[in-house]
Amino acid sequence: IFYKLIAVLHYGDYQKAYHIFKVADSRRQINPAMREQWLIVRAYIKFMTNCGMMEGRTHFKFGKFLNEVPIFTADKQGSNIDIIILQILLRIGEDHGGIIDRVEAIERYSRRYLRENVRARTFIKMLLKMVKYNFDKECIIANTGDLFKTLKEEGKNQTNVSNLEIILYEDLWECALAML
Repeated sequence: IFYKLIAVLHYGDYQKAYHIFKVADSRRQINPAMREQWLIVRAYIKFMTNCGMMEGRTHFKFGKFLNEVPIFTADKQGSNIDIIILQILLRIGEDHGGIIDRVEAIERYSRRYLRENVRARTFIKMLLKMVKYNFDKECIIANTGDLFKTLKEEGKNQTNVSNLEIILYEDLWECALAML
């Protein structure tokens, strides 16, 4: 069901994805090995409902989420990328100070662990431009065009399924801009 949900999200049918998520989540029979991955999916669903791309509600507490994903937090080149991205996305429009406080650590992480994952590195650079341009939407759009173009080009060339994006970065970017 996880990969069906990812496929529907990549297709852009967010309301159907929300329905699949709610059905799976209500069963509570999630494989323990997939538990942390499912928590990350829940966080993305929360962000998508926050930005208005999905209608619905999901129970989510940011601090609790960070405490419940210790294995993926340690996986610096894997799912920790999603956790870093979510730390930024879930604070847009609410806690700009929380994003600003983490900029240096995120830049260091990106240089150290994301050399091979161009799409994730590019997307994180785009998110950090929000801080650089003081969360001014027009200024951010004007100064991230080249990065967005790189992101789209890399999407066409992507062959590594281990870097599977739960929601495509282009779609997350549009939502992040909508939250400003």
